[in-house]
Amino acid sequence: MIIRNYEYLLALAQERHFGRAAGVCHVSQPTLSAGIKQLEEDMGVLIVKRGQHLEGFTAEGEVVLCWARQMKEDCRRLRAEIQSLKQEVTGVLHVGIVADTATLISPISLAFGERYPNVRLTIQTYAQDKLPQVLSERTIDLALAQISEAVPPRVRTFPLFQERYVAVLSSLGAQHRSVKAADMMTLPLCLLADSPLPGDLAALPRSGQVMETNSLAVLRDHLMSGQWSSVLPESVARMLEDSGLRSVPFCQPGYFRTVGFLVPPDAKRARPEYRVQCFMEVAHCEGVVERLCSAVSGAR
Repeated sequence: MIIRNYEYLLALAQERHFGRAAGVCHVSQPTLSAGIKQLEEDMGVLIVKRGQHLEGFTAEGEVVLCWARQMKEDCRRLRAEIQSLKQEVTGVLHVGIVADTATLISPISLAFGERYPNVRLTIQTYAQDKLPQVLSERTIDLALAQISEAVPPRVRTFPLFQERYVAVLSSLGAQHRSVKAADMMTLPLCLLADSPLPGDLAALPRSGQVMETNSLAVLRDHLMSGQWSSVLPESVARMLEDSGLRSVPFCQPGYFRTVGFLVPPDAKRARPEYRVQCFMEVAHCEGVVERLCSAVSGAR
């Protein structure tokens, strides 16, 4: 049995006519008929119901068709895998991040560097609202950032996971096991700039004493003073736990954000550029997923 005979059978199932199926396969009708006949002899069953015209497929033929479709897909994947082994990934990949995804990029970039050592990787921090512009200008090839309604439709998005927001409390609220959004309004807040907050948390930057920074070091130092509190994605808060800071959940459910990849718009490409694909695929590898999950225990 050869793959070509299965291709003849699939073409016949699609065209429902021996002559048209032969045309699709670029062979003569006798060649196509002989190939399908050879399949029947090899299988020891009748596959095609023949008359003056094609009458359909036998029950056994339908089973053979199902396997033929699977074999065709397996062959396609095999060719793609062989091609990827031949294709050495080289060049430069420019990745953008924002302050609140800086703690998430390293598991991906480290694994990517190990797998594709001939690609030079650059990682730059941008303001969230500047990402659509630098993506459109091709200053960067992709970004790891928050995916929200604010992202223009022309930018392609590939979600990775959702993570919750938590509160990091000053010494004034350190005794709390959980907090309400309203509780945060009364505390001096040090917030990450360009990090949109969900729901009624979005009002916090306009409440009371507020300072905003895009520097994680400045954020950490102010929180460690014991005088400031914050509302942060859990991945950022867990990183700050190494500095002795403690986070608590909100009483209200639903304070989540979606994190994923933003890719430049390209009407001519159905799929992202190859190096970009490789970077995004690395993010789904088992070891990387484990590291991301350890950074975000509340991810889903």
